[in-house]
Amino acid sequence: MQPRPAGSTRPTLGLFNGEEVHSGGGDRSLAADLDHDPLRGPPVTFYDHAESKVAARMRRTGTVQADLAIDNTVCGTNDRDQTYPWTCDKILPAILPQGSRLRVWVTRDGGTTWWHRVYTGTGERITR
Repeated sequence: MQPRPAGSTRPTLGLFNGEEVHSGGGDRSLAADLDHDPLRGPPVTFYDHAESKVAARMRRTGTVQADLAIDNTVCGTNDRDQTYPWTCDKILPAILPQGSRLRVWVTRDGGTTWWHRVYTGTGERITR
């Protein structure tokens, strides 16, 4: 993984099962099986972030354990966004299948330093 340029606003890039995954694209169908109440529509963290795209794939394939490496921090783990209600850090357990585990590895410097967290699925926002 290449180092992420400081201050970069490009999409988050990641690797999942040997395939590249990235944020963006706006495919709301990835959140079609999720309850987004009380919001009128799903927040972008349900379908547009690399982590939520992997969660959607895990729901579709029945994957119970996976690793994702990304080149940007997980939203909700930064000082500036820890209080936001719909961050990946807060919603990932609810959009992962119950009992599944997603380990997210983060590096912003091309792999010199790493941060990781394991998210265990509760499935509480999955409707089907």
